[in-house]
Amino acid sequence: MSQGRQFFAEQLHELGFEPELVEGSETLISFDYVIPNGPRCGEHVRLGLEVPPNFPVEPPHGPHYRPTILRGRNIPGVHENMAFGPGWDHWSRPHPRWNLTDRSVKAYMRHLRSLNEELPGELAHAA
Repeated sequence: MSQGRQFFAEQLHELGFEPELVEGSETLISFDYVIPNGPRCGEHVRLGLEVPPNFPVEPPHGPHYRPTILRGRNIPGVHENMAFGPGWDHWSRPHPRWNLTDRSVKAYMRHLRSLNEELPGELAHAA
């Protein structure tokens, strides 16, 4: 088992999430997530992350969402990614200043909240 993924899962659990390690993978993790802010605030999604084996040196590249709430809306960096299988969006948005953070899951989750704010307003609850 990847130490990076296990460490990430432990920190998620400490933040109140119930992460699941994806069977057959050394890097994939998923968990239920209620979007806390932005135009999709309050929506329930399954969030997936590819956690590098060397986490916390390197953060996850970008979030995966199920259902596909972003694809087809001309958002740069959004595409289907088969790491989690069909029915998932991947938003290729790595943390821009990871080296300036404390390199924790809490810092990564703050990054996700900033991404939520960047979603165009017309996406509000249109799935």
